[in-house]
Amino acid sequence: MYRIIILTLFFIWGCGSNIEYPERIPDIISVGLKNEVKSSSISNFYIYPDTLSTPQMISIHEYNRDGFQTSIKNFVNSEMEFLMNFELDENNYIQAYVIYDEKNEEIDRQQFDANYQKEQCLSPESNDGKSKRIQFEKGRLHSVENLRNGNVSKLTTHSYNEEGLIVKTTTEWLLKNKKREQVSSHNKEGFIIKTETISYEDGERSDPSIILKFKDFEVDEQGNWIKRTIYDDDGVLRIEQRKIVYY
Repeated sequence: MYRIIILTLFFIWGCGSNIEYPERIPDIISVGLKNEVKSSSISNFYIYPDTLSTPQMISIHEYNRDGFQTSIKNFVNSEMEFLMNFELDENNYIQAYVIYDEKNEEIDRQQFDANYQKEQCLSPESNDGKSKRIQFEKGRLHSVENLRNGNVSKLTTHSYNEEGLIVKTTTEWLLKNKKREQVSSHNKEGFIIKTETISYEDGERSDPSIILKFKDFEVDEQGNWIKRTIYDDDGVLRIEQRKIVYY
């Protein structure tokens, strides 16, 4: 689930050009981080009867001083699965993203051409006909289109509240006629307190909603949560800890 969220949420931010730039909203705002965050790393503990699992690293996100994401490290069983670096220009618009495997060998690179007047960027088509189109609205990431021979095969869109937090992410697999929505609720501090994930197939709900609730927050001096407990319908699911490094 986290792999999906991370690759979705995170997805990919910005573009680049010499013409006038639309206003950009720093990435840390959309995920609810406060102040000058250099990196955040999340570990979790799964709950078993009368005991906790050993901590497992999930991800590490790094940001520059302007609050824009520069890299993601994803982990499985605390072993690094891949590293994604974002190459930004001086205005924090993406020029390329590069993916490395666990041996730090480059396995994928995508360069982007930009059109800021339309607030979008497009990667060149690969040999197998794949490309991506990323679009922005009011400086925020709005949608990511996965293209195959010029046709959209997968579409991910984000919706925001007035504070700039992501409140809904919709992923559609158009060729399979499938869709997944994740709706997030936040408290006054901007922390996620509930997510509901709904799946559809052929326009009909295909599975029961998956509802998670986030409680028991511990907060650092900067106002960011560093520990929380996640509940599902059966009770406590896991405990997450977050280590935050500041500039």
